[in-house]
Amino acid sequence: MNLCGEKVILRAVEPRDLELLQRWKNDPEVEFFQGESWSPPVGKKAQELWFRSHGWDSRTMRWMIELRGRRPRTVGYCGFWSVDWKNRKAQTGLVIGNGSDRGRGVGVDVLRTLADYGFRELGLNKLYACIAAYNKRSLGLFVRKCGWRQEGLFHQSFFRQGRFHDTVQVSILAREVARRNRE
Repeated sequence: MNLCGEKVILRAVEPRDLELLQRWKNDPEVEFFQGESWSPPVGKKAQELWFRSHGWDSRTMRWMIELRGRRPRTVGYCGFWSVDWKNRKAQTGLVIGNGSDRGRGVGVDVLRTLADYGFRELGLNKLYACIAAYNKRSLGLFVRKCGWRQEGLFHQSFFRQGRFHDTVQVSILAREVARRNRE
């Protein structure tokens, strides 16, 4: 099922996306801003193996981010990870692969679309994200633009470029989104 926002369509990851995902995974700028989720360079075979081995899993959902319009264009990916059905929460995040597509409201629409699906359709109560403390753009997106709140700071939680860095955990609850939607 596709998830539709105002600017985006979140659709299933398809084999045609593997080359684009590989390019983004190997892009130093994209990788740097993902913080803890570091991985070594990914080759074509490794990307294909990842795709084949990560079929449907009740704890993980992934979507490609496509801009709506006459000529839809794939600009990133997003998902839910570590879905905890008993406690009704999930980790979420997104990547906008090309710098020219950032800062245009795509991330806001993706987060709203994910929250709507997670809270209204899946019955989740909480969404959370872990963001590198130096990733000011993502923190601004989640906290300032979308109203998530900072829950915690994990000191020196990952090693990148010769030093340790902090991670900020942010979250939003279903009732907070429902209240905003009523206002």
